[in-house]
Amino acid sequence: MPGSKAWVKSLGQKPGSKAGVKSLGQSPGGKSRGQRPGSKAWVKSPGSKAKVKGLGLLVIKCHAYQSQRTWFQTQYKGFIYVNLFYKLYNLIQMKKVLITGSSGLVGKAIQNILPDKEQYIFITSKDADLTDMSETKRLFEKYKPTHVIHLAACVGGLYKNMNNKVEMLEQNLLMNFNIVKCAHDYKVEKLIACLSTCIFPDKTTYPINEEMLHDGPPHNSNDCYAYAKRMLEIQCNAYRENYGDNFICVIPTNIYGPYDNFNLEDGHVIPSLIHKCYLAKKEGKPFIVRGTGKPLRQFIYSEDLGKLILWVLENTNERSLILSVDKEDEVTIEHMARLIAKEFDYENNLFFDASFSDGQYKKTADNSKLMSLYNDFDFIAHEEGIKKTVKWFTNNYETARK
Repeated sequence: MPGSKAWVKSLGQKPGSKAGVKSLGQSPGGKSRGQRPGSKAWVKSPGSKAKVKGLGLLVIKCHAYQSQRTWFQTQYKGFIYVNLFYKLYNLIQMKKVLITGSSGLVGKAIQNILPDKEQYIFITSKDADLTDMSETKRLFEKYKPTHVIHLAACVGGLYKNMNNKVEMLEQNLLMNFNIVKCAHDYKVEKLIACLSTCIFPDKTTYPINEEMLHDGPPHNSNDCYAYAKRMLEIQCNAYRENYGDNFICVIPTNIYGPYDNFNLEDGHVIPSLIHKCYLAKKEGKPFIVRGTGKPLRQFIYSEDLGKLILWVLENTNERSLILSVDKEDEVTIEHMARLIAKEFDYENNLFFDASFSDGQYKKTADNSKLMSLYNDFDFIAHEEGIKKTVKWFTNNYETARK
């Protein structure tokens, strides 16, 4: 309360000892920065006349300053307590965000864009087998997360989906069930589960929106993966309806970027084509793309998706949300293949083999709900995204997943 001698003990401090932080901008000696002794300490947010007094309102002010942290540090250059109070805010909130699939494409992107990782617990398959309920429970008991971003999945491109249907179905069903069940049992405040637009009906009208997921069967080329992911959405909704759990499904379009799986057979289309073009130029062979190159896709750069997921974590509780570039930015596989060939200076050696399957022709998604909530998000252009991804792959060829 204003005027009270509120204080917070530092981590590990013994009961009964006196911590010396009383208000934002106040020195351990009790005087506010730039104020007369005895005056009331206060700080202003940009454009605000509201005064913030005492540590009792510190949490409120710190919450407002999360998005203005850079501005605040600039205005109070050299003021060492800014980061102290930001860390103190996180400690008071006790938020722990567990992210599964952290070694994958989107998990790595989130790690790269986070300025402060103290609240986050990054989990990979080395930490736990999420298809095993007992190991998943041990994970939740160990870390006691308040929030979960579930990215782990058994994924692959068109030909992996066609040739490994049992694996795609069972691995995803098991890990998704275990994560959602534990998120409920261990009272997680918010779960964000990642789906995909490739799980939508094959025969449908376009563009597809969040309400059309179950309007028909998926394409038979990836039906087992699709049904496993649809069950994840059904399970999350069931917990929302029965228990009021804040379980959210985000639905990205085709993702690409650094740290992807660049396997020639099992990888998604962009990383597979990057690897294939790399080898073709190295060996002096034609760069051959399977299929006609005519199917249309909305590609989203992995760091863009990571930013949007973190935004969802902090800003919305929508039941489901498509995370995608605009439908006007849908391009052909051929377009992306030519961008890749251009980066390798190998455009004159690009060919298409129409004897291979194209898969689903289009999956045009409607991102109008996202734009109504976050209309000023700036997506990276395909040219820049491909440039960054090709550069990362060539610089990390020996260690990249392939």
